[in-house]
Amino acid sequence: MAELVRSGDVAKLKDFALNIQDAFVARRTVDAIVALKAANMFDILREIGKSDTHATGAALCELGSRSNLPGDTEFLKKRYESGDLLNLLKGEKISALEFLRIIDHCGADYSRLETATLLDKFNNEPRIKDALAKEMVYVNRIPEAKFSIEPIAAETRKKAMEYLAQSAATRGLVDRLTQSPLPEAAALARNVLMDLWTTEKQGVGTGNGINELFVGDRIHRLAQAFARKSWKDGADIEDLVKRDRAATSELAAAGGDLARKIAGKGATRDAIGDIETNLIWSHLRDGLEKQHPHLAAEFAAYDKATEKEQRAHDELASVLKSRGEAIEAELAPLCKEMGITVPKVRFFSPSPGDSADGSSIGGSNRIILSTRLLNNQETLNAQFLDTLFHEVSHVEQDNLVVRRLADELKIGKTASPAEIDALRDLYAKRQKTERGRSSFFEEVLKVRDGQPLNETQAARADALIESFRDHSEFEARESSLKRRADKLTRTAKEIAGGAPLEKFVSTSDPEGSVKKLLKTKTLTSEMSETLGRWAESKKSQSPELEHHEKELRRLLARKCNSRAENILDGLYSKYASRMHEVEAWTVSLRTQFLGSEAINEFKTSGATPEAFRTSPPKVEPLAPGESTGTAIEKRASPQTAKLDSLEAKSPISVEKLKLFVERVENGLPAEGFMQELQSRSKEFFGQEGNSDFQDAVKRTKFQENEKIKAGESKMVFSKGGQVFDLASFEAAPAPGKFVASDGQKYDLKDCRMEIQLGRGTTPEQAVRETLLHFNRLNDRINSVPVPVGAEAVAAKAAAEAKLAETLEVARGKMAAPGVAGSSAGEAIVKLGIFEFEGKSVEVFLGPKSIIINGAAKPAELLVESTIEKAKERLAAAKDEAQREQ
Repeated sequence: MAELVRSGDVAKLKDFALNIQDAFVARRTVDAIVALKAANMFDILREIGKSDTHATGAALCELGSRSNLPGDTEFLKKRYESGDLLNLLKGEKISALEFLRIIDHCGADYSRLETATLLDKFNNEPRIKDALAKEMVYVNRIPEAKFSIEPIAAETRKKAMEYLAQSAATRGLVDRLTQSPLPEAAALARNVLMDLWTTEKQGVGTGNGINELFVGDRIHRLAQAFARKSWKDGADIEDLVKRDRAATSELAAAGGDLARKIAGKGATRDAIGDIETNLIWSHLRDGLEKQHPHLAAEFAAYDKATEKEQRAHDELASVLKSRGEAIEAELAPLCKEMGITVPKVRFFSPSPGDSADGSSIGGSNRIILSTRLLNNQETLNAQFLDTLFHEVSHVEQDNLVVRRLADELKIGKTASPAEIDALRDLYAKRQKTERGRSSFFEEVLKVRDGQPLNETQAARADALIESFRDHSEFEARESSLKRRADKLTRTAKEIAGGAPLEKFVSTSDPEGSVKKLLKTKTLTSEMSETLGRWAESKKSQSPELEHHEKELRRLLARKCNSRAENILDGLYSKYASRMHEVEAWTVSLRTQFLGSEAINEFKTSGATPEAFRTSPPKVEPLAPGESTGTAIEKRASPQTAKLDSLEAKSPISVEKLKLFVERVENGLPAEGFMQELQSRSKEFFGQEGNSDFQDAVKRTKFQENEKIKAGESKMVFSKGGQVFDLASFEAAPAPGKFVASDGQKYDLKDCRMEIQLGRGTTPEQAVRETLLHFNRLNDRINSVPVPVGAEAVAAKAAAEAKLAETLEVARGKMAAPGVAGSSAGEAIVKLGIFEFEGKSVEVFLGPKSIIINGAAKPAELLVESTIEKAKERLAAAKDEAQREQ
């Protein structure tokens, strides 16, 4: 076949396609005929399309997609209506997908009517029926109305819905069918899913080989239990979080103001930061106050801000602690039924733009949930249940892995400290991860009670271990792959920007050098031919050299960019396909539906919500000007005060921002970058969020504005050239509409957005501003309330500062501050500024050590250094006090 393709003889290729008995080769031959673009291509496709061969389906698909002639559409219909295509499908001459695509090319209306009844035509052909049902495109083709009216038989509806119920990637379709405006269609879809997802039909009855949450009606029962509950503590979590953030900002401002006045004019940033750190410790703070009696008012303001921050934190922490315990109590009965430990539930307060709602920490038995899931309604929301159950599924997986390893070590009902250590070591070794907490392993062994896993459970545990290990190893390889992708992107920029081609392509071995550049064993014929023409004209100094060089630059730059994109796409695909995540997302899909059903059932019952099993202690907020009247022995740092209750800072995806930096920022030219930044950022954000946000991204332009200061920016909304102030966004009814401050509504599709950047803005500043503006746009389209009032505005500003700070982490310019990991569960928390080796430095707490200037250091070094510095200062303060006497 290769020789025929190189010859370009389409007549011989046609004969080859009609006679070859290999289906794959036959289809590739049709592809080759189309690629040659011969003048008689359509005649050849029609001739093959009339045949009953392995090439027929491919030829008819190409004819349907490329020809606009009514006669060709009629030709496809006749082949279908005659029964020829059905026979070819039965004889395995054409595939189920080709069969469906051919019907599609007969026209949308025709396709909908025909595909809706297809399964009924194969009642005696179970193999074909399964092949059709397994095509995702087939399930999507059936309109909601067709599920409840004739001529569709019940068998068709049932088969399609059964396939839908087993899929983990069809949330949109589940919503579309179960929420159909047609009552009969919606009822049918809900009944089928309820039957399949609340009975033993969804998996093995004993739970062997599947996540324990899938057994019977466990998800539905747990959802029903939560649906009956209500938070009756009277706490407004959103308000508590805002007050906590505002108090933290106020304390930081008071501390900074006091430190600057103590340091005096001309003080360095490090010196001021050092004083801010000293203010945290009561003995050092008191010494500073004695040294600066003229700042008594400022010290009093700082103390008041400290008390206010501590009070706000305690109030939030108390409610969150109690709610976490309440959730644990509600989970306990089902966890006992599943034979797993009851996870500890903690919370974090997310920054705007943080999409993650929760995470689980392997080897710790901990779940961390976003405070935004704790609404103040009488019944809980489906998103809360979805996130909670998703993370519980990871805890179940972790339990199974520990039990499998305990079996391997032949540990009985109880384990000695040495056996626990051996188990933790094996856990870390097998999964390439941390050793975990000994208390978690002890809890698992207690629940296990010496019972070994059966063969099926052991097989699933082994698969999970492989999945978790692959995730850990993937993280280790990820950096090198991203660096490779970044290098390819930068190379593409250099080539397109006019760098000498000889830097990348050897004139003596052009193909070899390009293979090395792209890390590939073969080159396309287009690349080989282009390289050959360039090398020949280079050698002979042909007048065509400039043309051939331009052609090679274009092709090389495109290939480098394509290769980089393939690497990054592969990284994401790897994540999405791991067994432990596929299981958890399947739990999420079912919980979204079953949770919504449970909540709706309870609402329509008219019953009174029950209180959770525990009630949080009431903490009355401080009245204006009120003081607690207690001495503060140790003033908590704003960075560390919340660790106990919030467990970690927001799980903002540093990895996502790293990808943003890779795809949008890296390789931007120092000047004239506006159009390139617009193109890259729109491509990146155009794949994020919902469809309304994606449409808005497509309609966003970048513009330089000389009236704006360098490094600053604004987003402008307009319709038909008329600028308006955005008040809100209405997603329903479609199409989405922007609502202006004067109440006017404008269809999103008619509007234009501009990100205007100040003249002189650097690429790094522009990238930061782009991130912030698209984050705000996403908030507005998702109806996140606009902050009102000083506290809310301050909280919003602090959140955006946090997002900008996390961008710096993604850029590799600072260690990660307080970001909770997703599945790995590692938290890196900013401790503050400390004196270390004679300098004031920012110190972060990692999972194993402290981190200074990006390098891991033993914690003992910091302790020793801090103690020595404190001794020096205390001695100095003592000397000063003696002199004053």
